Amino acid sequence: MITSIRRKFTLWYIGSFMALIVLSFAVSDAIFHMFSLREIDHALLNGARKVEEALPQCISMTEGYESTAFQDCFDHILRTLFPADVVYAQLLRTPASLNAAPTVLATSYAWQQAALATVPNIQKTVLNIQTHVETCEDFTLGFKLRLLTMPLASSFMLQFGIIIGERDYNVSLRSPLSERSHIFVIVFPLMFIIASVLGAIFMKRAFAPIHQLVTLARQISAENLSQRIPLVRSNDEIGELAETFNEMIARLEASFQQIQQFSSDVAHELKTPLTVLKGEIEVALRKARSAEEYREMLADLLETAEELGKMVEDLLLLARIDARRIPVTSESVALDELTLETYESLLVFAEQHQITLNLREIEPITISGDAGLLKRALSNLLANAITYTPEGGSIELGVQATPQNAIFTISDTGIGIPADALPRIFDRFYRVDQSRSHNTGGTGLGLAIVQQIVMAHHGIIDVRSAIGKGTTFRMELPRQT
Repeated sequence: MITSIRRKFTLWYIGSFMALIVLSFAVSDAIFHMFSLREIDHALLNGARKVEEALPQCISMTEGYESTAFQDCFDHILRTLFPADVVYAQLLRTPASLNAAPTVLATSYAWQQAALATVPNIQKTVLNIQTHVETCEDFTLGFKLRLLTMPLASSFMLQFGIIIGERDYNVSLRSPLSERSHIFVIVFPLMFIIASVLGAIFMKRAFAPIHQLVTLARQISAENLSQRIPLVRSNDEIGELAETFNEMIARLEASFQQIQQFSSDVAHELKTPLTVLKGEIEVALRKARSAEEYREMLADLLETAEELGKMVEDLLLLARIDARRIPVTSESVALDELTLETYESLLVFAEQHQITLNLREIEPITISGDAGLLKRALSNLLANAITYTPEGGSIELGVQATPQNAIFTISDTGIGIPADALPRIFDRFYRVDQSRSHNTGGTGLGLAIVQQIVMAHHGIIDVRSAIGKGTTFRMELPRQT
């Protein structure tokens, strides 16, 4: 079984090429045969007319059609007119009836032993009163004869024929049809060899860039994804394949870098609370303490464990969203009511931080999505705004309706975000102020979760901020159709 594509294409090329040669030969042979017969028929007609013109000489020199002298004169005419050809000719008397056999008056000595089926020819000639030409397949001597039957004056007919089959005769009028088959027998194997060699060379050169792609692709691994395949100087599919392959490697490199960065960030984020846990446990074990002291330490340990648990939950949620393992249900969700629920659930948390929550304009609007995930996104945005807004600040929530979308906005009077940090604000574990983020208990995953939820609902989210003035998040989701 052939597994190499190059070999398959080579065989297909050779087979197609040889089939084309056979077809071309068959068509050309048919055309050549047609034109050759036309030339033969023309030669037969000219020969018969020459014999017809010479017959009066034999009649005047002999005592009659049935005499031996007439037979000798008839044969002499044929030898004189066609010295290099072996021809068959006979002079016939037209029969009285169509079913009767004609009377042979004279025959060329070369074929006196031959007998032709002349009755059909006579019938066609008499009925049509014109010359008839046909190929005799059943000639007694076993070869093909192109035979012309031509009516003459005074109820006479002349049959004149030449060999067109394969025969060792030096016949100048004979068609070279048989020689064409000999040429084909010789040329076909030669063309097969040439086609095989050229096909192998052509396919080797055509598949050389693909072989280069395979060789370089095998050298690329996770450790050297920075390598690229040299672009082939070609505008065909091979060049497009090389460019597409490089684009795929670039995406893989970006994914590997993201995974490595994510793993590094996870390890770093987990290291801090684990270190705190270990330290507090070591302190608790150094000496005997009172029940109140142990209670305080256990409370600190519980708080750290809850922080770890929240981080793990956020990581699992992001992983499931990335892997599309969380089905985003498509149900009718009243975004205005969901906003009010989020407002009420975090109102106490805002009051604890001495921050005022204001509802700006809440327009009734319905979208299609997952109510649980959407509430998680709104809660993350509001909790993030409360966390980074100083005491005495304020936060405004609003819902607006457009013909195509529902727009949720949340604006705060917080510390703001530097302009150079805005492009990375939705990256996982990214914090503008690392020390402040640890003090606030954030995991650095809240905004990343918000972005993934919005994208899962075919929406967009953007942010505008100014240092010392505050930040505004704008979430745009398609309306329910």
